[in-house]
Amino acid sequence: MKKFMSANGREKNMKRYSPKKWILSLAVLAGLMGMWAGCESDKDTDVDNLDDYFATHPYVTDPRTQPNGIVTLKPANASVTFVGQTVIFTAVGGKAPYSWDAVNGSGSVAMRADNQGIYTATALEPNTVICFDTAGHTAVAQISTASTNSPSTPLIVTPSSATLIINGDTIPLVVTGGTAPYSWTVYDPGLGLVNPSSGSSVTYRRLNSPNNIVTVTDSVGNSQNVPITQP
Repeated sequence: MKKFMSANGREKNMKRYSPKKWILSLAVLAGLMGMWAGCESDKDTDVDNLDDYFATHPYVTDPRTQPNGIVTLKPANASVTFVGQTVIFTAVGGKAPYSWDAVNGSGSVAMRADNQGIYTATALEPNTVICFDTAGHTAVAQISTASTNSPSTPLIVTPSSATLIINGDTIPLVVTGGTAPYSWTVYDPGLGLVNPSSGSSVTYRRLNSPNNIVTVTDSVGNSQNVPITQP
């Protein structure tokens, strides 16, 4: 306790904190600041899965850290509902010409025009489209999926198998379920063909032995095989 003289001549007491108390207070304050910083870092968690991409492409600018509006994409978000669906993106701003990429293998992007890229879905999975200008600035657009690869009803082909004895024999095949439109292929076109190659009803014609397989695929990638016995 330290005493000092007031203006009216009376002595007053003044408390003096010990160094230990000051150190303890600073330690508590530092701990609270650390907890606050930790909460902030949780908010900054990468939800776009772009960290790995830009870590392996250090020559381009991460659009999450560059000034807003240098390059933007229209639309900024798109949805795909079937394999093979395409979406056209237009780059705005930046410095042409532009180049394009996709973060994962569920789709690819090809240049369509000076400032446009066309995304083609090869699988029904979320993806990110990235556009680069010549200065290394980038813009991103998100691809989401509006449906899954599991159809509401399974693909059913009638008949489910067939036997054709003589070259030139035919068999009609009809598909139901899944998600139209449908496409048809054969394992070996030298052994037999389907006509037409799309639609819910086709005709298979035997050309030669041995056995063959007809496959029907719906618009979201589900498929069903029809074994054709050709002795």
